[in-house]
Amino acid sequence: MQDSSTYKVILNKVVRRKGFILGKSIALNRVDVALMDDGTLRVIFDRRSDYFREGVPLNTCSILRGESEMSRAVKWMRTMEADYITAELPEVSAR
Repeated sequence: MQDSSTYKVILNKVVRRKGFILGKSIALNRVDVALMDDGTLRVIFDRRSDYFREGVPLNTCSILRGESEMSRAVKWMRTMEADYITAELPEVSAR
């Protein structure tokens, strides 16, 4: 997966993840809020291949700035993507 702002490959591992299926979105299949093993919170985007041009990475992420707690970040994501969410997946922990 690549960081969407720097295009660098992210090697950190996901420790906790909460996913949302975006069935009403034309650009995204899914979005996840993830706590990484370095302590950062990231939003992971799974993009629709038919919406983006060839060569554009389909799995990207960005750091969630201003959020320090997983529960607050999940609540924020629910609010931001409320018009597009068709399913909410259970939280998964890697530990």
